[in-house]
Amino acid sequence: MTIPGSDPTLEAVQLMAHQDVVPVVPGTEDLWEHDAFCGFLDDEYIWGRGALDIKDMLMGELEAVDYLIAHHGTPRRSVHLAFGEDEEVTSQGATRLAEEMLHRGIRLAWLLDEGTTTMYDGAAYGAPGTTVSDICISQKGYLDVRLSAHGEGGHSSNPFGGTSLERLCRALARVAAKKPAPRLTPIIGDTFRTLAPHVTEEPFRALVADVDAHADELAAVAAETRELFPFVATTVAITQLEGGSTSPNVMPGDVSATINLRLLPRDVHRRHALARR
Repeated sequence: MTIPGSDPTLEAVQLMAHQDVVPVVPGTEDLWEHDAFCGFLDDEYIWGRGALDIKDMLMGELEAVDYLIAHHGTPRRSVHLAFGEDEEVTSQGATRLAEEMLHRGIRLAWLLDEGTTTMYDGAAYGAPGTTVSDICISQKGYLDVRLSAHGEGGHSSNPFGGTSLERLCRALARVAAKKPAPRLTPIIGDTFRTLAPHVTEEPFRALVADVDAHADELAAVAAETRELFPFVATTVAITQLEGGSTSPNVMPGDVSATINLRLLPRDVHRRHALARR
């Protein structure tokens, strides 16, 4: 959606968000304090799947534009509203949006998307008592890998050679044991440099004295912290298993599993290089 500005010589701005959310695991619906998709409103919170990620931002952008037009009329710059419905899966919507922007020759002064939503204590960085806020200036790559194993089925009394599910599980175990080594990206390196004056806890305190010299050590320590692990590692999550037998005494036929990877920036380039080969 485009709101034309009064000055066509100015580059436009773009407000982005996504309205889709990850599903609820079947069988866990009763574990929620409120129904996951009800949008329950109490005196303090809105309870609902996706309220924070990131329907709050989507509604905030719409409210801001509505307020702008109602109180100030036509903006000087054109404003584009670009919302997607598949960010949590394939992100084909974002690809189509990019193609459409290229087709229209749209150039932006800036855009605003997810990544500025939280403030928290810096203890994970070794800086307790320091307030840290995320500012998203990079994006990890996305990759789904599907492994399949063929099986003939049959009675479980003669599993000669192992079942298809057994072979698949062995492969998954090998993948899980060979996860990429953690690495300090330039952005996370700059994060530690910025926080260095506030870091008081070891081992970070000694390491941030020279981030470049201790990059590998910083990455290794960060990888052992739940909050920092995704920032320094290409993550490997085995998320789906399909095709198991419906009876314990029957061997499965064809089975498959999906592994979801979130790639650090340099690993994204490696993926594209391998694809070209």
